[in-house]
Amino acid sequence: MTKRGYNFYTVNTTKETRLRKQEDVEKGEDTIHVYKDGYKIEYFGVRDPETFVSWLMDIPDDPVTIINDEHDQEQFKALEDDVVRVIGYFEPGSVALKEYEEAAEDFMGEVEFYAVVNSYVCDYHHILSIKSESEVKLASSSTWARKMGLKRVGEVQMLRPFEDDPIYAPTSVDTENEFENWVEEHKEPVMQKLTLQNYFNVWKDPEEDEKMIVAFCDEESREGRAMFRLLKKIADENAEHAGTLEIALIDPDEFPLMVDVWEGMFGIDIEAGPQLGLVDISDKEGIWLDMSQLNLDDPKKHHDSNLEVLQSWIDQIMSGNISLDDEETEEEIEPEPVKSTTPPKSKKNKKEL
Repeated sequence: MTKRGYNFYTVNTTKETRLRKQEDVEKGEDTIHVYKDGYKIEYFGVRDPETFVSWLMDIPDDPVTIINDEHDQEQFKALEDDVVRVIGYFEPGSVALKEYEEAAEDFMGEVEFYAVVNSYVCDYHHILSIKSESEVKLASSSTWARKMGLKRVGEVQMLRPFEDDPIYAPTSVDTENEFENWVEEHKEPVMQKLTLQNYFNVWKDPEEDEKMIVAFCDEESREGRAMFRLLKKIADENAEHAGTLEIALIDPDEFPLMVDVWEGMFGIDIEAGPQLGLVDISDKEGIWLDMSQLNLDDPKKHHDSNLEVLQSWIDQIMSGNISLDDEETEEEIEPEPVKSTTPPKSKKNKKEL
């Protein structure tokens, strides 16, 4: 990679206090930061050379991708269930577009930003049919904005994986800080698929007020595909829990070396079929759904009843009726030995006896 112009440096995050604070890294924390064209991008993938280099080569040149052809549109749609996407509609050279681009810099590698920029170029036949200035403005409205579901200049949407409805930014949001705060507030989807490139951004302890559910689904098996479809529906219907509920979707075939580790960690049999559990990664414990409550052999016939079982289980988790805290057993505290009020005998005491 050095032949391609990349330079590599290591920093001891225990000893290099100044650099650690400058990069907002915890003491002893292992992380990889990439600097490209003045942008800092954090790498969340597995520490494997092939995966890292592949990710590195795919880093976009700019924090915002402008959509103006079918290739860009296809690229946008291909990421539907992979990453959080933000898309906006702007006037060319506008202050709002500049603020949007600057906000996007802080989320490179984590959130994909796109924009449609208003175009004032019309085809020849369209020009001949225009009769007034108002028609010129109407005709110049970007075709790509309509194709991308954007209705007005200044509109900004966020699309999270496995959720059908976009989240709209308030019309008042138009500065860098406002864009950043809005994205930060809404960027956590209910369900994410664990991949080699987002591994450490998904497989981590949830925040204090979050519940983390792990779903092991082999998408090549009949039961795994059925469970996957159910979970997509569950994720969409529980969008209001984004930020407090996190479902990590894992296809064990994509992590063959981790299957034994996960089975030993949680005491489950992943190869036996889909597994769904409320987990604590650090404590290596989980509460697992009794899969016999679901009928995955005939998923179409039992679709509604399966959804009802899953939603009921989710509701109990969110209400606290199912909690990992209930699994903890209090350690028996041995009573402290009674302290004698008689002072210990010294050599002087012995002589006085």
